[in-house]
Amino acid sequence: ICQGDSITLDPGTGADSYLWSTNDATQTITASTAGNYKVTATGTNGCSISDSTNLIVNALPIVTAISSAPEVCDGNQATLTGSGTGTGTLTYTWNHNVTNQLPFTPTSTETYTLTGIDANNCENTDMITVIVNPLPIVTGTATAPEICIGDSVTLTGSGASTIIWDNNVDDTVPFAPSTTETYTVTGTDANNCSSTDSVTVVVNLLPIVEANVSASAVCEGEQVTLMGSGADTYTWDNNNVIDNVPFVPLSTLSYIVTGVDTNNCSNTDQITVTVNPLPIVIANATATAVCFGDDVTLSGSGADSYFWTNGVTDSVAFNPTATLSYMVTGTDANNCSNTDEITITVNPLPDVTLENFEIACLNFPEFDLSGGNPVNGTYLIGGTNPVTSFNPSDFTVGIHAVTYTYTDVNGCTSSAQGLIEVSECTSIAETAFGAGSVKVYPNPAFNQFTLEVNAIVNEAAEIMVYNSNGKIVKVEKTNLLEGKNNIKFETSEFARGVYYIQVLTNTNNIQQKVVLN
Repeated sequence: ICQGDSITLDPGTGADSYLWSTNDATQTITASTAGNYKVTATGTNGCSISDSTNLIVNALPIVTAISSAPEVCDGNQATLTGSGTGTGTLTYTWNHNVTNQLPFTPTSTETYTLTGIDANNCENTDMITVIVNPLPIVTGTATAPEICIGDSVTLTGSGASTIIWDNNVDDTVPFAPSTTETYTVTGTDANNCSSTDSVTVVVNLLPIVEANVSASAVCEGEQVTLMGSGADTYTWDNNNVIDNVPFVPLSTLSYIVTGVDTNNCSNTDQITVTVNPLPIVIANATATAVCFGDDVTLSGSGADSYFWTNGVTDSVAFNPTATLSYMVTGTDANNCSNTDEITITVNPLPDVTLENFEIACLNFPEFDLSGGNPVNGTYLIGGTNPVTSFNPSDFTVGIHAVTYTYTDVNGCTSSAQGLIEVSECTSIAETAFGAGSVKVYPNPAFNQFTLEVNAIVNEAAEIMVYNSNGKIVKVEKTNLLEGKNNIKFETSEFARGVYYIQVLTNTNNIQQKVVLN
């Protein structure tokens, strides 16, 4: 038998009394100790018979229960192994449907019993408890589920004592991911049990922002419009520039635009607006005051090209007819323009007149020239040198032109012409008409004028019209009646200018001047 077991020894029936070597006198005894057991049976006739048996008590095997881990985490496997010594090879069995040396997954803390049986079929047991620790509840969080590329995010794990993230991320330490990624956190508690959680961080690309401008170079004072593209909203630096709203830049400057897209991701771009200064334009004139009929030349300086008002061409002489202000617009190589103004004063020509001269006889003495108005002008007779007197003997018989020239305080010059007739005075009485006896009207005239002659007597007259060069352009003969005579002259075919009229009779010789406008 096995140690701890017992066996009933029974010699069988048929005897009257029994005596065992253990001094027991019963038919059967229970034996648990190794040794030789003898029984003597005596019948009713006093006859006896003996028998004996040897009882062997086998020691129990020594059995030890072993677990691969005395504590496991929920969901982890454990392996139970039986070990021991005894007679022959031991076989092992476990309760709770556990197979010796075969991994299994315990669901809760449990005590497992091992039974070991040796070759004598003697068995022994041992027990072991496997503690199942619950997994920690690990939670992974991110400071932002979506970020823009280049931004930092911080991952934090909780629910365990030790936190480890994959992808080389350190718990609670900011980092900048370059792509969208799912990060797994492993939390381990004091029982060395671990659990995981995961969090996805979406990395949005930055918008491709472009800074645009209506003109990269403008002139001082001109407007420019800055516009961003590639995002949804735009913000500009420098003087509160508003996207797509015109403004006037004060100087050359670089402007940075920040564009933000629907993911709230932003990017920047930069553009430079060059502000070109306006040219310093100066209006110049060959003279700022001229006389009527004189030319003047206007020219601009300080730019590259020039445009003048009032039809003036730069650096080309013209004849201004009245005092006027002229504005020049100068444009430089940057197409920037500026203006200046200059006033040209046109001074009128002086109103110069010259009274007619009486006939000068060859035998007259030299006399001073007069009759020019305003006074202090100069007289010219057939030459370029001014003269102050006239000596008839120095001239031939005939009509000689006298030019009277006067220059006023503005330096403006005008002339009047008269005629001096040099005569031999052999047959003509040298008595003149009375004062006011010969008149011309209107004067100045246009296409006709009237010559009024107040004659003292009835007499024939020859009327000659000279141009300013002393050439006769018209001769008319008429009979004058005593009193007022009106003779009309058509002058539409005459050139405009100054003409001299000579009225010659047997008794008179007088001159008048008429201006045709």
